[in-house]
Amino acid sequence: MDFALTFALPVMLAAGFVWLASAASWMALPHHIGEYRPVNDEAAFAEALRRQSLKRGQYLLPHLDRWEDATTPEGRERFVGGPVAFLTVLPNRVPSIRRHLLLTLAHYVIVCAAIAWATQTFVPLGASYHSVFPPVAVMALLAHGSALIPEAIWYGKPWSNVLRGLLDATVFSLLTAGAMAAMWPPAP
Repeated sequence: MDFALTFALPVMLAAGFVWLASAASWMALPHHIGEYRPVNDEAAFAEALRRQSLKRGQYLLPHLDRWEDATTPEGRERFVGGPVAFLTVLPNRVPSIRRHLLLTLAHYVIVCAAIAWATQTFVPLGASYHSVFPPVAVMALLAHGSALIPEAIWYGKPWSNVLRGLLDATVFSLLTAGAMAAMWPPAP
């Protein structure tokens, strides 16, 4: 049986539920409000960045050519004197919500398809809801949430933001598992 045809409905249903929950999480629910704080003088800060003529990309301040340079007195002083920051620069235009929403949906379809593919390698077609739900939930939680933790460890993302993201990931994993388990294809 062809995987794409067999699992199209569970994958699309799961991805659609996760996409709707994600949109609601960021656009309608209050728990992500305040995750990004303003700088003290946005106009002066923006002008200083404009003078840098930064291209789209990621920047590190202070930037060292080699990590070993952080152990020198000069390198340590650059960190201790601050600021220490990771900066992501986007193109100078109003973000396209439509584009972001479509790319997010595509991401969820790919994630759900990978989870379905992995699950069908050890859970047979026609398996019960209770046989499908646990492995899908675990894989979905790992897929939706595990990358958030290194963001806090390495890049300084506040742990409170990570915990809110993990709450979202938990909801997403339950939706993914519920949809896939409910629509798991019957045995041929």
